[in-house]
Formats: sequence, structure tokens, C-alpha cells
Amino acid sequence: MKGHRYWNFIGLLLVTCNLHGSAECSMCETCICTSTDSAWIVNCQGKRLEDNNHHRFDLLMFDEEPRLSVLNLAENGMNFLPTDMFTNLVNLETLNLSRNHLQEIPETAFDQLQSLTDLDLSHNNLTALPERIITKITKLQRLNLSQNQLSVLDPDLKLLTNLTWLDVSHNNIQSLENGSLQSLTQLEYLDLSFNRIDSLGENNVIHLTQLATLTLNNNHLVYLSPHEFPVSIINLNVGYNMITNVPETLINLQTLDMAYNEIVELNDNLLSLVRVESLNFSGNKLTDFPNVKLEKLDTLDLSFNKLSVVPETIKNENLPQLSTLVISGNPIRELKFNSKLNLHWLIARSLELVESIDEDALSNLDDEKSEGCLNLIISQNKRLTQIDANAFRDVNLCSLDLSSNNLSSISPGLIKLQNNTGLLKYSVNLQSNPFHCDCPLQWMLVELIPKLYDAYPQLLDDLKCASPPDRKDMRMIHWYKWKDQVFCEDSQILVSKVVVEAAGVMSQSSQTIKIESSTGMLAALIGAAVVLSMLVTIGIVSARRIAMKRSRRNRRF
Repeated sequence: MKGHRYWNFIGLLLVTCNLHGSAECSMCETCICTSTDSAWIVNCQGKRLEDNNHHRFDLLMFDEEPRLSVLNLAENGMNFLPTDMFTNLVNLETLNLSRNHLQEIPETAFDQLQSLTDLDLSHNNLTALPERIITKITKLQRLNLSQNQLSVLDPDLKLLTNLTWLDVSHNNIQSLENGSLQSLTQLEYLDLSFNRIDSLGENNVIHLTQLATLTLNNNHLVYLSPHEFPVSIINLNVGYNMITNVPETLINLQTLDMAYNEIVELNDNLLSLVRVESLNFSGNKLTDFPNVKLEKLDTLDLSFNKLSVVPETIKNENLPQLSTLVISGNPIRELKFNSKLNLHWLIARSLELVESIDEDALSNLDDEKSEGCLNLIISQNKRLTQIDANAFRDVNLCSLDLSSNNLSSISPGLIKLQNNTGLLKYSVNLQSNPFHCDCPLQWMLVELIPKLYDAYPQLLDDLKCASPPDRKDMRMIHWYKWKDQVFCEDSQILVSKVVVEAAGVMSQSSQTIKIESSTGMLAALIGAAVVLSMLVTIGIVSARRIAMKRSRRNRRF
């Protein structure tokens, strides 16, 4: 019964009935069929063809259209491939069988695929590829075996000498057999990530002289020998392993990702990385950064290490092209830059020990590059309660993010409010801070809120008061365009005033701004209702008493 179902499935796949111009062919009504002068492309991805058993086509229709060059059968719930499924498709160049439920491939299934150059078998349940299959598809250039159940890297893959792209990530591979990759000298891209590899073996990667990108993250590697890698590598990702050293001799390396390893110290071995543009050492155990000159370095990520201060070695003289610096998650107590840096991005999140930022702490940060300004992110620092008004003096900002800190107040001198258009000079994110909305913050209602409303209304969503009690949890947009000195008033704000002003806001803008009621307002409403009810009740009782007295008097006369 199961076999009969899949013979019908094969018949359904024979889309070439329409490739001769037959308008009645329902396969091309289900799939997407396109053509060029010399080739046909059939895309049946996600059509769940195995359920369309009411269709029946002659199996020989594959033979009638040898021009089929691209066939996409991804996401069709296939559990197995019939042996003769691709008979005589001698011109097929691209075959996509990904995201099915295939557990094995019949040995003779690809015998006629002499022209196949791109094969995608990812997201299946394959444990191996038969040797015969590999010997029949030797023209293959791209092979995707990711997200399967492979426990070893098949040694027969060395027969695919034309491969330029190989992905075997997200499998269960534990080691590489010595010499198993040695003959793949045309390989330019190799992804071995998310396996359990503890060793690259001998005579493997070093012989891949065309290899430009090597991805080894999320394995069990402990050490990287300088003799394991060819100098051709441009991008290397070995993050999330247990590596203690930095690979040397990679003179062409441009991107190095060694995040979340066991690196304690960086020495002069970085000097060999003369072309490196991006270094990621986040999640290691670094306490300093070496005094080395890396003239092309653009991005440096030192987040979640053990830095107690911002290293003075990170300076223009050593890193003249440095544009982005990430120092989040370090045990830094004083956020201060003692060396000159021409940054475009500074990211300092989750600095758990920083309580304040002092005067001129960041005055050495500027950007003389094309955009000429600094994007400054100092957020999610739970102990940061104070920032001096002159902390960013002389820093030309293009955006400022101080969200999710512990700021109860902020000086107007910290923020440059206007440019020559009268709008904000740059975006200012002050959301999710416990602001104490008293008179020193009145400037925010008068100057900042209107400009955010016009230029960056999304930055008002969570800009709230935390105190005093009568303003707790109220969004500052409540008081948009109020002329009163609201934060300088001691009395409780009347609910009616909020409603009137809110109505004015909504009528003057096409943008939707949510006006929420506070707990104090609701309490005032309830109290007023209770008092009114009591007055009505007293009035009714009094009226009845007066009526009774009059009735008694009337009886006497």
C-alpha cells in the first residue's frame, strides 16, 4: 500500500507533461514550472505532493523531457526515494530534497544524474551516503548535508574533487578521519559547526589551499595547531569550543570569531593578523588587550570577559580604523576612556559594577570618519544611577541609548536637543528608567518630549515616571503640550485635565499615542463616585423625612 502510494507520487512529479505545452497538465498547476531556451525549472517546494494521489501520469514522461535542469522537491514529507525516480535526467543540474523525512538514499537513485552540480539533502534523517551514489555525482560542486544524523564524515567524499561548497553542520560527527578531506583542493567553503568534533585530524584542512571560509563553532575543540590551517582562510569561526590559544600564520584572515572559549591572554601572536577587520573574543577570560597594531581592524568585541577597566592599548595609534567597540558584560567599575578613539559605535551593556559616569569620562571618543558621529549605547546597567552633565562633552553623538538603567534623573546638559531644523539633533532613548518626575525633570516635558514625539515617537512607549506616588507608572506623553509646570506641582493631577489634554493630543496628530490612566486617577474617579452616591442617598433620606413631617402637620389641621 505504501509503495503504491509513492508510485502515484512519482507520477505526480512528472511535470514534464506540461513542458510540451499541454494546458491540461495539473502538475504545473500545483508546482511552479518555468523554462528557458535550453532548460526547464520545476519548483514543487512545500506542495505536499504525497497527498495528491488522485493524479496519475506515465512514469516515462521523465524520458520525454531531458531538458529538466532544476528540480525542487523540498518540504514534501517524503520518507523514501523509489529507485527509478530520476531515471534519464541526464541534464539535471540542481536537485533539492531538503526538509523531508529521508532515512536513506537507494544506491542506484542517482545513477543517471551525470550533470548534477548542486545537491541539497539537508534537514532529513540520513545516517550515511552509499559509496555508489558518490561515485556517480563526481561533477558535484555544492553539497548540503546539514541537519542530518551523520556520525562520521564519509571518507568517500574525497572522490568529489570538484566540490567548492560543503555543509555538514548540525550532525553528530565526532572526529575527522586523517586525509578524508585532503583531495578536496577546490573547496572554498566548509561548515562543520554544531557537531562533536574534538580534533581536525591530520592532512585534512591544511591541504585545502582554496579554502576561504571555515566554520567550526559549537564543537569540542581544545587546541588549534598553527599547522592545521591553510593561509588562504579569510573567515574563521571557532566560537563556543574550549580553545585556549589563537591560531597563528593566518596572514589573509579578515574575520576571526573565537567567542566563548577559554582564552585567558592575548599575546603578540595577533601581530600576524595583518589583514584582520573583525575580532570577536566575547565570552572568554581576558583581563587586558595586547599592545599591538592592527591597521585594518574595524570591529572589536571584548564583551563578557574579565576587564576591570577599558584597556589603554585600545587607541588610535594601535587601531586607526577601529569603528565598533563592544565592552558589555565586563566587571568594569569606571566607564572611562583615557586614550583617544575615533569610534562610530560604542556598546556598553550589562556593566553590573558601574554606578556613575563622571565628567569628561567619554570626552576622548569622537569620530572623524565619513559620518562624523558616535552611536553610544549605555544600557541595561542596573546600578547606573548618575551621569554627569559633562560626561559626553565634546562627543559628537548621532544616537544615544541610555535605556534600562537605574537613572532617576538626568541633566538637560547631557543631551544636545536641537540642530538647525529645530528637531532633535539625534535619537535619544531614555526608556525603562525609574525617573523621579519632580521639578528638575520638567525640562523633559518642555523640551525633550515634543521633539521625540515629532521625530522618534517609538521612544516614548516606555518613558515613564516611577515616582512620586501620584505619578507612578504614568507615561510622560500624558503631559504632551501642557503649559503648566506639571512636575513642579505638589497637588494631585486632576483626571479631567488629563482627558482634556489627551483629546487635544489625539486631534492634532495622525500618529497614535496611547494615553493610559494611572492608579491615582482611577482612585480619584472611584472616590468621586462614592461621594456622589452618598450625597444622593442623604438627599433622598432628607426629602422623605421632610415629606413625613409635612404630612403630620396636615393631619392636625
